Amino acid sequence: MNSSPRYSRCLFRLVVFSPLFVVATLQAMSPRQHLLTGVVQSFDPPTQTLTLASVRPGLPSAVLIQVKRTRLREDGKPATLQQLPATGPVRIYYKTELGQPVATEVSWRSDTKKP
Repeated sequence: MNSSPRYSRCLFRLVVFSPLFVVATLQAMSPRQHLLTGVVQSFDPPTQTLTLASVRPGLPSAVLIQVKRTRLREDGKPATLQQLPATGPVRIYYKTELGQPVATEVSWRSDTKKP
């Protein structure tokens, strides 16, 4: 009969601390990443906002590019903002942070075909 108080203390701790563990785990997880494809309509350097033309309803038409966090890739190789096509198809992976779509990666293919 001595194990009953020990069992009830363990059960009490489990019930009290389990929700705290779940909340801490969910906050530590990174937000889900989404894919967006489209044609570049414009890029605004002061606000670092990339706007796409003809995006499906329900998807964001503009994403924020953060210079230090967004990977830019041309043909799978690292690129710069200066190489970003003024018009042309791009593939954007983004996460929603504080209600705003923030690009994690922007990739595109170059126009020149290499043999």
